[in-house]
Amino acid sequence: LMSMGHVVVLCANAHDVIEQIRSDEFDGVLLDLTMPDMAPEKLVDAISAIGVRPPIVVFSARSTREARAYAQRLGAALLSKPCELNDLLDAISANFHPTRSRDAASNKLEVR
Repeated sequence: LMSMGHVVVLCANAHDVIEQIRSDEFDGVLLDLTMPDMAPEKLVDAISAIGVRPPIVVFSARSTREARAYAQRLGAALLSKPCELNDLLDAISANFHPTRSRDAASNKLEVR
């Protein structure tokens, strides 16, 4: 992702994601459906409460039907784990839209 010009911000937990989104604009959020400190729907609600919500792509190793339904409830795109790099890049291209100019400093992605 960095070689494509994206700035990648890694977060250790959901609370870090919320703080990062409060402090800056992001083109998108990548997160796993299995999170130790907060249910994904609570994180998505917290992100939405901040204001403009960036697009979200979730990863899941759950069964396809279950994960698809869950992602749909979250308003997020779904990538099954494990995923191929090309699938990840396609999901980013399809779902994330630059919020600012396309220079490297403004093309941030949130990764969990």
